[in-house]
Amino acid sequence: MGLLMLGLVAGAVVPFQTAVNSRLRTYVISPFVSSLISFMVGTIFLIVIIVLSGGQLLLTNAQLHAIPWWMYLGGVLGDNWINN
Repeated sequence: MGLLMLGLVAGAVVPFQTAVNSRLRTYVISPFVSSLISFMVGTIFLIVIIVLSGGQLLLTNAQLHAIPWWMYLGGVLGDNWINN
């Protein structure tokens, strides 16, 4: 039940983010700069949450070597390329 509520709240926040980006656009040069600022604020917030919760921010060398090579492609061979 908790995950369902979390999903609903996350979906409800999306229109607010669009409104914030639109308002931010009036104060900066372009929509791209507005998106960059929004993305950076979100990234910094997530880093702070990870650090405060005691999580590991970076991967160790052992973790990096344990990851299969194809995982580094990061979606290059995603669903859109396969189905088209």
